[in-house]
Amino acid sequence: MFNHLCGDAALDKVILATTKGGRLAPDNVRRREEELKSVHWKSMINKGSEVRPFLGTTKSAQDIVNIFLERAIQRQREQIMKLHIQIQAELVDDCKFIPQTEAGKQLRYTLQEVLALQKQMISLESDLAQGGDPEAEAKLREAEEKMRKMEDQIKALKVSLSKRIGRKIKKLLGI
Repeated sequence: MFNHLCGDAALDKVILATTKGGRLAPDNVRRREEELKSVHWKSMINKGSEVRPFLGTTKSAQDIVNIFLERAIQRQREQIMKLHIQIQAELVDDCKFIPQTEAGKQLRYTLQEVLALQKQMISLESDLAQGGDPEAEAKLREAEEKMRKMEDQIKALKVSLSKRIGRKIKKLLGI
């Protein structure tokens, strides 16, 4: 019955606790436990369930709970080991340069958006500076300098064809 309640996929997470260990003679305990393992719980044990004694003490309960905690920690470790950060996979497995990665493309796109806003601001500052306002002229020069720096950053995010080909050749040659 319990097997069907949990389903096969969950059985490797089940601990079957025996509870009569302190109330029966040791021979009867072993015999009963063997019967449970070989008959009643056999299919569950074959699918990963474990049998542990519960002696009715706090320590015994903690020992069983600790098994669950250790399993959860182990599963988390295994999942973390399987995870690849996308940029890591792109850099190592795909031999891409940072600007070619999705993160690099997003950065370039974001910089281009900021650059467009910067150009709009320069246009507005230019209109104000034409009126002879020295403060507006200073802001215009500052905005133009920021725009040039941003354009340089965007250009730096582009990878030349020769570098891309070189990286692919190195990967193919195992260098």
